[in-house]
Amino acid sequence: MTAGVLTAGLISFRRGNSQLGQILMRARVAVQGATVALMVGTAFYYGENPWKKSS
Repeated sequence: MTAGVLTAGLISFRRGNSQLGQILMRARVAVQGATVALMVGTAFYYGENPWKKSS
């Protein structure tokens, strides 16, 4: 999704529609933040707990 929004924003800038390009660049930041949050959440969910004592 991040790559798609980035590509659409760059195309908008290239075609001269800077207002749409700015909106898409802001959307890219939001989508990129969601991507990072999802990655961290997935790593936390599937990762090993270093504080858990193994028996």
